[in-house]
Amino acid sequence: MSEAAIAAARPSRKWLRWTAYSVTAAIVFYLLRERLPHPADVLVAARSVDLRWFALATFAQIWSLANFARQQRRLLGAFGVRMTLPQSMALTLSRSAIAISLPAGSAVSAAFAFQQFRAKGASKPVATAVMILSGVMSFVGLGVLYLIGGTIAGLISVCVGAATLIGLTALVVVLWRRWNPVSDSRIARLVRSAHDVAPRNWLLALFFAVVNWFADLVCLFAVARSFDVSLSISAIAATYLGVQIVRQIPLTPGGIGVIETGLLAGLVGAGAASAPAAATVLGYRVLSCWLIIPVGFLAWTALRRAGRAAADAFSSSPTADAEPEPATV
Repeated sequence: MSEAAIAAARPSRKWLRWTAYSVTAAIVFYLLRERLPHPADVLVAARSVDLRWFALATFAQIWSLANFARQQRRLLGAFGVRMTLPQSMALTLSRSAIAISLPAGSAVSAAFAFQQFRAKGASKPVATAVMILSGVMSFVGLGVLYLIGGTIAGLISVCVGAATLIGLTALVVVLWRRWNPVSDSRIARLVRSAHDVAPRNWLLALFFAVVNWFADLVCLFAVARSFDVSLSISAIAATYLGVQIVRQIPLTPGGIGVIETGLLAGLVGAGAASAPAAATVLGYRVLSCWLIIPVGFLAWTALRRAGRAAADAFSSSPTADAEPEPATV
């Protein structure tokens, strides 16, 4: 396709994207209009919050983000790229804020992560590999959580589906590691670089992915307890995992509207009163979404400043403009 054709297609894609957002918002409003409690009732429920449970929910959400940061850091380290945990945490917060707040947030977030990986010394194939594998590990981690939840609840279909997902992913990984193409294409270089990664790094990355999802579930459970929603952990887990299926479809930035609808419908359908359920959804989304936006953009600003400072320091160093010494034989 020519550049002119691509440029002409961009406005239409933008209109299609905003049309999809508008239709999704209308559907969300229609589904919620009969379930939303009176704001005064939600305020009463919010005033009775148990701060001890809410503090636990806050810690669980921080724990969730920290484990995603560890997952990225482990995959980078597997390719020989060093990144400190605070830097990885700042990148995680930045990516989350971008993905939540922008219409094309996922793509912009991925581009920013790629840029940061390159700034840490990762080659283009390595940065691409870490981006792809991080998404795969997160997806498989969610599948493991489905498998654990289905086993505890005795849901055979959930267990079979999760086991199939994990098995197919494992098969892809095995084929990936055994396939060593000799061509010089981007995919071939990506596959060859993955061959040198030790299996323990894959296992640790997967472990961090599972803990990331589990900590987010604990956050929702603790918020529910803080607003006196006395549903069982299995009922809350079923609601959470059900919403995560829908969340994988990028209908809106950060799943805004879709997640609230699914959580509220699930909690009320499981037996929770509408006002405490709405307070639970709002509290959970404040911790897992709305608070991340300002904190994430502060982290984004810090990363940008650190990058500019490093570039300025390099350009002003005496060795930056020095002629390379001739190689000796």
